[in-house]
Formats: sequence, structure tokens, C-alpha cells
Amino acid sequence: MSCEVCQLKELEVEHFQIREVLRCILHTIMFHRALGLVRPKEVDLELFEITYVQCGDIDVEKKIDEKIEQFINWVDKHPNKKSQVCDLHFFVKLMQFLIC
Repeated sequence: MSCEVCQLKELEVEHFQIREVLRCILHTIMFHRALGLVRPKEVDLELFEITYVQCGDIDVEKKIDEKIEQFINWVDKHPNKKSQVCDLHFFVKLMQFLIC
């Protein structure tokens, strides 16, 4: 399977910044990839004095928060690692049509 890979530049953040940085990045990506009707929700990120947009979908918000929590737990369990990597993958489900 071939896929396009986009790699962001490395970000150096303190432990207390991880959650907000990932929320900002992941919600921005999901908003730009959203298909169909979305209800944009602006979020002010006071930590860095910026505003980003979420899809306004509670299920997407819950899933992102769940994955961020898993990532932070992993970081906490591996304190000796100097850098951590967060990957985001999108898969396209192909439908096959049978014409009779």
C-alpha cells in the first residue's frame, strides 16, 4: 500500500505543554481533513497565545483526547527517552463494486 507521508519539524516542548500542543496540531489536521458538514469551534490556546479550530464533533474530540492521554502515559513510562514521536495515520477504505 502506498501512502503520502508528511513529517512536521521536530518540536521541543516541556512535559506540561504536550497535551495542549498535541490538541492544537491534531484538531487542526482533523478540521482540514473533515468531510461533510462541520461546525467549526474556535479554541484559544493561552499557553502559546494562539487560536485554532476544532471540527465541533464530540466523538472526534473524545478520540483525540483519548489518544493524547495514551501518548502522555507512554511518555511518563519512558522518562529516559530524550525525544518522543507521535504518528497520525489515515487509511482509505476502498469499496469494491461488482457489476452483474
